[in-house]
Amino acid sequence: ITDFIEHNNKVWLCNDNCRKDNKIIVMMMGVMCANQIFFSYYANVLARRYDAEIVAGLAKAASAAPFEKAVYKSFGVHEYLDKPLSYSQRKRVDEIFTREYPKLKSSDDWLAFTLDGINYGYEIYRNYLRNISAIYDRARYGKELARILKRAIEIHIRYGDYFNTHSVKAIILTDALYDEGILRLLAWKRGIAVYAADDGR
Repeated sequence: ITDFIEHNNKVWLCNDNCRKDNKIIVMMMGVMCANQIFFSYYANVLARRYDAEIVAGLAKAASAAPFEKAVYKSFGVHEYLDKPLSYSQRKRVDEIFTREYPKLKSSDDWLAFTLDGINYGYEIYRNYLRNISAIYDRARYGKELARILKRAIEIHIRYGDYFNTHSVKAIILTDALYDEGILRLLAWKRGIAVYAADDGR
């Protein structure tokens, strides 16, 4: 990791002089892995293309490790979108969840789930099937679906608000599925370019 940070500091010499109004969001993983190597190059190429600042977002992990922030800083990240939702954002999430969750009775209901004109149902259901489809536990089914739905709403609110107040030109994801799939769909709806760079593929 130290070698990679040193490499980035040499390659991306303009790190501290590249603050722009435009933004490129690159996802943080919560762990160090090969994706960060690809992200460092993809993010800087796109930052130059769009004359933009690189910002680190969070979709998959609950929090970013300090050393991961050091890695991201080394390739030009100046801002991290990993802060807890504000009180007003949390209130909006709870209101949407309370309104929508009781309506979702069948798989067809889930697949049709739409928020602000964006159909998130397929991505939510895919996330659900990946997590607990192999375990038959009716009580756990309901709890897991509720958790996944609330997480989707949180991503929609967090990044929807950010998109409303910033000029985001592109986002860089890993597989662009599951939680990241919610962000992918939201970005597409806003006309933001989406790149998937899972292990560089």
